[in-house]
Amino acid sequence: MTTKPTNSHHNRRILVIDDNRSIHDDFRKILQPGSDANSLDEARASLFGGEPFFKALVRFDLDYADQGQSALTLVQMARQEGRPYAMAFVDMRMPPGWDGLETIEHLWAADPEIQTVICTAYTDHSWDDIIQRLGHDDRLLILQKPFSSVEVSQLATALTRKWDLARQARQRLEAAEAANGAKSQFLANMSHEIRTPMNGIIGLSELLMRTTLDDKQRRYMEALHKSGLALLQIINDILDISKIEAGKLTLDIIPFDLRQLVTDVLELFSGPAEIKGLKLTGVLQKTLLPEYEGDPVRIRQILTRIAPVAFVFSRASVQRSSYFPA
Repeated sequence: MTTKPTNSHHNRRILVIDDNRSIHDDFRKILQPGSDANSLDEARASLFGGEPFFKALVRFDLDYADQGQSALTLVQMARQEGRPYAMAFVDMRMPPGWDGLETIEHLWAADPEIQTVICTAYTDHSWDDIIQRLGHDDRLLILQKPFSSVEVSQLATALTRKWDLARQARQRLEAAEAANGAKSQFLANMSHEIRTPMNGIIGLSELLMRTTLDDKQRRYMEALHKSGLALLQIINDILDISKIEAGKLTLDIIPFDLRQLVTDVLELFSGPAEIKGLKLTGVLQKTLLPEYEGDPVRIRQILTRIAPVAFVFSRASVQRSSYFPA
């Protein structure tokens, strides 16, 4: 037995699984108020006791199954149709088929998102048994019979809303991951477009340095060449961001000359320092080894971020020289 959805914005599809079809009617009276105008009396005492009858303020979309196997078929079909159930009320005893625990195990395997409420008046399974079978799972609640119509309505409202919020969170996460992937692809494409002309600039500067230049021209050309290399490294850094986000960044451990690396970084920033009337120098320990093992590219990245701090906030009238320890 099925009913058509009444709300396209919120998933209020609920599956009632109980071998007693009169229980189906009781759930219908609570969760589909007005569906039977001639039977709006109190819910059956066997399920809800003798308390006043309470009707839900909104209508839910109910389907029914009297056995776990048929419930599984409905859940699988709902997933295939793109109209999954938000929750299920599951009776514990449903002879001769699966009991409530086995039914839930199958439902969760078919639809990991479905919220479930076990409805039982018996102590077939202890809480420890249930936890051992199903685990500490926030998709599961246990409701002891007889329970009130208010409890049924509140559970239906809360758990269908929880399903909605969980689905929205997953969709937003997927959208964020897609946007992140698009950003990484954009950065990779732009880095490639910029790298091509930069390689041309670096190549031409190398050719110019092979020509006849005076000392000043050669010094400027060397600075231009090193600046081009530094800019190319920045472009590579952008690619590294994409690698980091994808978890694919690796370190290349190779021998390198730390003294030469520091000297190159200092020369890179000597021009900007000179413009500010500063002299950027490095203080290197005499005990430095001629060769170390590490990733010189990453170390250079760190130093190029530290070096400007030595002079960027300095004024010529206050500080004429800065020291870059290494």
